[in-house]
Amino acid sequence: MPTALMSLGTNKFYVPLPDYDTPGFEALMRDTTYTWVPQGRLNKPLAMQYTGPGDDVILISGRLFPHQFGGISTIANLRNAGKAGKPLLLLRYYELLNPTGMAGDVLGSYIIRRVRTLENKIGTSGMAHRIEFELELSAYSPDIESGDQPINFA
Repeated sequence: MPTALMSLGTNKFYVPLPDYDTPGFEALMRDTTYTWVPQGRLNKPLAMQYTGPGDDVILISGRLFPHQFGGISTIANLRNAGKAGKPLLLLRYYELLNPTGMAGDVLGSYIIRRVRTLENKIGTSGMAHRIEFELELSAYSPDIESGDQPINFA
């Protein structure tokens, strides 16, 4: 069985292995912003007032080689999860050097903003031999009253 690297709701990203439908990812970029509002002052430069956290965006990119490793169904599953409009729990896993196995970080609840694919090296069957993908996620902060819970079946 392949080693899981990360999960987003029910979708898992693995170390790619032949004969498994296991998409991996090659890069993870995180962009966290913070909001500041300028406040005018009499005869002085503007003062900046911190108003709280801004957007937290994660970009996950990778490549699929469908003829060797599969993974196309995961792209379809991610698109369907985005259409559902629900927050998903993002977890990242790490292999430990000791015999206890795996550890992980809960990155939080995220929504899927975009699933982008680029199909390369189209074969005679019409199937791409290489598919590059990019997944754009944005942090989700529920209203306290709504009680929205992220989906997690990891």
